[in-house]
Amino acid sequence: MGLWEVMGCRETAVETGDRGRTSLRWTDGAWPGMALGEQLPARWYEETLEPLSSDARVVARFAGDAPAAIASSFGRGKTLMLGSYVSAAYETAASRETERFYAGLLKWAGVSLPVSGGKVEVRTLESGLDRVVLVFNHQKAAADASVSLPMAAADYAAAALVEERTVPTVRNGEFLEVKKRIDAGGVWVVSVRRR
Repeated sequence: MGLWEVMGCRETAVETGDRGRTSLRWTDGAWPGMALGEQLPARWYEETLEPLSSDARVVARFAGDAPAAIASSFGRGKTLMLGSYVSAAYETAASRETERFYAGLLKWAGVSLPVSGGKVEVRTLESGLDRVVLVFNHQKAAADASVSLPMAAADYAAAALVEERTVPTVRNGEFLEVKKRIDAGGVWVVSVRRR
């Protein structure tokens, strides 16, 4: 069995996008994070795709109406084949559409994020049940950071390491949440330890 059968589609044509730019017009109104007719920016090429089975369906098209994205299933899994380079477009010009697309892609795939933090970058270091959380605000304005950590039920103490002060925590189901407003370009470092 080849890759095309696993992906549920095959390539029928490839051409360079106009000045290396293109977009995928979303045609599946039920796709998480994408509205019907919304344009998802892409770069470099347009790879026309053809569904290969009844399980495969076109979810986006190029401007000329050629199929640009195919969703399919294979065994117990599912696949999405994109006919262009979406991440390259995002790297050169970040867009809310692409952010929503990637968030929706995680939801579609059933992925639970281990850490959430909104518009900030969150990194964690783990040792047993203890965590060190680093929150970076790369924006040019202050940001409200709300970080939810999947933590086993227990009694935890959180402390901001740089400021040397206690950080309030809130238990929300399987998550432990800490919050703070972080200045533009700021970093917040929090230690979360089991008591």
